[in-house]
Amino acid sequence: MCFFAVQIIYGIIGTAVLGLTITSLALDSWTQISDKDYSGLLCPSTVIEDAIKNHKSVFEECHFDFSQFMNISPYQQAILIAIILAIVAEVCCLTYNFFTACACCCKTILLPILFGLSVIATILLAIAVGVFLKENPNRMAEIEKFEREIGKHDVNDLLGMGNSFIFAACALAGAVINTLVSLVAWCCAATLI
Repeated sequence: MCFFAVQIIYGIIGTAVLGLTITSLALDSWTQISDKDYSGLLCPSTVIEDAIKNHKSVFEECHFDFSQFMNISPYQQAILIAIILAIVAEVCCLTYNFFTACACCCKTILLPILFGLSVIATILLAIAVGVFLKENPNRMAEIEKFEREIGKHDVNDLLGMGNSFIFAACALAGAVINTLVSLVAWCCAATLI
């Protein structure tokens, strides 16, 4: 029965990872340029800045349609594709986790697939975060500064990392943890036979 408890933990963490991933895509604020200025993948920073100045919702001003997909840079396309595929993989993981939790037999055969799906979701999130960091090399210096300065300053004083990037990085960390949890569930099921 330890695998059932581990699968419940997997479902809780997986739901959080899915929420973080969807939020990183929905916010579309990957780079923070100033206290109130963000730049996203599908919405230019000027539109976001005008919305903030005019006290309007960014979601109303930025029309998040995928007709702009061909107009964005290749690295932004790669991030967008990886995030969308990661969302699909995470939904598959959660659905499959529920299916295997309800199954009363064959868990040793079913749980390796959950581990594989978790690895795929983790790889896709790693691609999105990695491509963003590769195309924005100064972000690593900002992350190191953030780690050094976190106790000394207000978080709003540390500019550069947008909310979408932070959510995607947290989703990646959660996906790695969930991959390990799925491995533990698989090992628990294997020891019961």
